[in-house]
Amino acid sequence: MDRTEQYVAPGIRAIHDIKGLRDWESQGESSNVSRVPIAPRLPRTADTKPCLVGFDMGEFSYDPMFDAWSQGGFGSSSTRTAANVYNFSNWQYVDYMYYLSGRFFTIPPVVWTNCAHKNGVFCMGTLNLNHNVVSEKDAINMLTPKPQQPEQGALYLEETIDIMTSICKYFGFDGYLINCEDLNDKAAVPGMLKLLSSIQKAGLKSIWYDSPLSAESGGYDYRLTEHAFPFFENASFFQSDYGWGDFDTGEYPKLSYEVLKSHFSGQDLENARNRMFQGIDCSKYRKTAPYGGKFFRNCAQLDAPNPIQFYTGMCIYYPAWLMYDFRKKENDYKLPDRETFHNNDAAFWTGSRDFIGYPAAGKNSVGDHFVAHYLGGPRSTIVHAPFVCWFNDGEGDYYNIDGVLASVGPWNNLSDQSVLPAYRYQRIPDPSDLTGLQHTEQENIYTGGSSLKVDIRDKVVEINLFETSIKSSSNMSITIVAKESKVSARNLMLGAPERSPTYVGPSASAQLPHGWMKYTFQLPNDSVEYSRIGFSISPVPGEPCSFYLGLFSFDDTNYPVEPPNKLVFTTPVDVLDLAPIFKSRSHYRIYGIKDGVRTLIGVAYNSVFRVAFNGKPIFHNLNTEVAGFTSYLVQEVNAAGVAAEI
Repeated sequence: MDRTEQYVAPGIRAIHDIKGLRDWESQGESSNVSRVPIAPRLPRTADTKPCLVGFDMGEFSYDPMFDAWSQGGFGSSSTRTAANVYNFSNWQYVDYMYYLSGRFFTIPPVVWTNCAHKNGVFCMGTLNLNHNVVSEKDAINMLTPKPQQPEQGALYLEETIDIMTSICKYFGFDGYLINCEDLNDKAAVPGMLKLLSSIQKAGLKSIWYDSPLSAESGGYDYRLTEHAFPFFENASFFQSDYGWGDFDTGEYPKLSYEVLKSHFSGQDLENARNRMFQGIDCSKYRKTAPYGGKFFRNCAQLDAPNPIQFYTGMCIYYPAWLMYDFRKKENDYKLPDRETFHNNDAAFWTGSRDFIGYPAAGKNSVGDHFVAHYLGGPRSTIVHAPFVCWFNDGEGDYYNIDGVLASVGPWNNLSDQSVLPAYRYQRIPDPSDLTGLQHTEQENIYTGGSSLKVDIRDKVVEINLFETSIKSSSNMSITIVAKESKVSARNLMLGAPERSPTYVGPSASAQLPHGWMKYTFQLPNDSVEYSRIGFSISPVPGEPCSFYLGLFSFDDTNYPVEPPNKLVFTTPVDVLDLAPIFKSRSHYRIYGIKDGVRTLIGVAYNSVFRVAFNGKPIFHNLNTEVAGFTSYLVQEVNAAGVAAEI
């Protein structure tokens, strides 16, 4: 299907004006709704700092080859491919996110909400009241209680609150950033405070972005001030604009903290600090550009003596610069290739690879210029069983199931991204050798579009994978599926604070089809609270070795999971209703059947999957060239990673 055609369901589109906002139910398509619950996380530890990320996607907002489509994207052009999109995967360092399109009203694409929720991250949309998208009169009306004689067509405060609450709860995201950069009518302040507090009272989250409406200066204060404190009180979070003052002294973060300190003490002060985010912009066109401006000099304030005395949270704005700022006019603005993007993304977030192509050609060592260095350790991703990771980052040139090729062609589906290892790019004892996700070796992908390739040379390799919070017992086991060559031993490596790693050998192994091996590791019955899981891999001396991880699962017999089910649809329908078997922690493989042949056409994280709209077939993102199905089969994959037999 030509995606330049008019939008068809399932997809979320921009809302440009008040009329469109009132008409939001026209997008009330069940397949556009996020039904993935927010995964539990442990509270952040003392060495981690709160992080808010602003995903400004610019011209790629509601990308027709990516996140505009609720069931996944596909296709390619002369400058890009669906197997290479802005595929964010560093969720272990993020606590909150908002999706910004630059339009009047932004509903986060469902694939972003799903992926954020899988990782325990709150996902928010945006209300943009800037003059370039809405008139000042309309903006002020939205913040004004309805008068006795309302203007025809005007949207007033009560209706604004009701619509915003209804949209958020319907589509399944978690709240809003309010962006109001050039409205400076102080008469609108009470209405804005009411809007912020009402969103919170509805059980949602609100972010106030520093602006002239709350500023003492009439412009931007770049920090929290006493004048802006009512906005902090009425919102869930406060985000400053992108200046940090004198970046050698931490002037603005310190001043923000001083305001909080004048109002709070003890644990209340700590809680308040975690709601205040000092903004920092990644764009290379601003003075804070990473690797070329003040970005990491600002971050370095956090390493100053006694940084905890004034540190607040950090907002990282526009991390998509790693994809979109690397386009070149002389190359028809072609997106950087997948390897370049993933290497650069790893360097920026975890510092574990060389940074390619910026600020000059060739490789440039990142040193300590990476985000995780300043945010501290990753958040725990395993807090209870069951937990399953296929090392699938939600894009690829192939789609495999259990090592078998199921689809060929570029695709993406951020909903299908596994909760990935926090340490997938790190390696001990030799940090110069690195491991990471690979997409190109189809025969070495287990399920999805990627696997974890481990670099092995001539010595024992120890790799960290997941942050955990598990109290070990004999009820617990970990299973891995790996493809290996010339490996003499592989051991589970369990880490706990202030003690040496515990190594556990496999208690069982089994040969799987297509060269994959399954290993089961029984956890020790020692009641130790382990905080990290990894592997120790020993090569056969003098032999070339290889090791690919295709699956990691954590199980506890005290927490059994219902067996998976399947559904068959034998009559023509527009929408496959999965409600009879739907579970929010399962996902569903969708197969079309034609002439008795079963073809994978999508993977759903919803209680519905749309195959037609207004009686006409719509695209599917896997095996896109196959059409004319006469029936459909839905295969549940439960929370333990077990698929129904089909």
